[in-house]
Amino acid sequence: MNASEDIDFVTRGEFDHSVVEYAHGKPLSEILSVSYRKDGKIVHNGERPQLHTAELDALPFATDIYKRDLKIENYTVPFLLHPFVSFYTTRGCPALCTFCMWPQTISGHAWRTRSTENVAREVKQAIEYFPQMKEIFFDDDTFNIRKDRVLDLCAKFKPLKFRWSSTARVHSDYETLRSMADAGARLFIVGFESGDAQILKNIKKGATVEMARAFMKNCRKVGIRVHGDFIIGLRARRARRFKRLSISQKNSTARRFRSRWRTLCRARSYTSPWPSKAS
Repeated sequence: MNASEDIDFVTRGEFDHSVVEYAHGKPLSEILSVSYRKDGKIVHNGERPQLHTAELDALPFATDIYKRDLKIENYTVPFLLHPFVSFYTTRGCPALCTFCMWPQTISGHAWRTRSTENVAREVKQAIEYFPQMKEIFFDDDTFNIRKDRVLDLCAKFKPLKFRWSSTARVHSDYETLRSMADAGARLFIVGFESGDAQILKNIKKGATVEMARAFMKNCRKVGIRVHGDFIIGLRARRARRFKRLSISQKNSTARRFRSRWRTLCRARSYTSPWPSKAS
């Protein structure tokens, strides 16, 4: 809001209830987690408590809105099967990656889940609503962070016989990956970020190169494909390391990624600094 006087107000963090209250005519001064202009100054209202399982389960299904307002064939993501449907099963991410804006701006680090029963009901609904759908994408910040929940979801997904993809960290073991594959998992979006151990420590990734290689090995064993994300420009201690990690199709680092990790495809993002965040 300091950057532009054209912005009248913003909602901070989760906005599910804030935007509804505004749409229903509630004054901005009474809406939690809102910042707005008053008498030439910016006023910050108090924080709204984060939503947890009971509150998340009480929210309307996104697929009801998709059915009412969208034609899913009009939306494409290159690494997903077309047409697809996407929704969230959790909020937040406990990881402390310094570069990631989502937990630092919207969802927070507290990992909060919808019940597995609630998720399974929306999956069934999506299958009924969209018979032309080729897959469901679970776009959670961290879908697979807790093994017992993943296994519970897989037990509920398997009888539904549908194909799905999700985000993933490299923490899942072979047993979990096997269960996910058996339950219809096709592809993971995985943030490897870097192949350099020191850089992974610098960005507080909470994962190692060895973990990433073991994860990829197990994904190949169970037949789950991987879309790997890497970041160019992360701060390194030495210019030589930075140069070595400027990944291109021609250099040896890229060849090692292809031969050892064998990701389906690789997305490269360039680091952009933003205020008050470590790099």
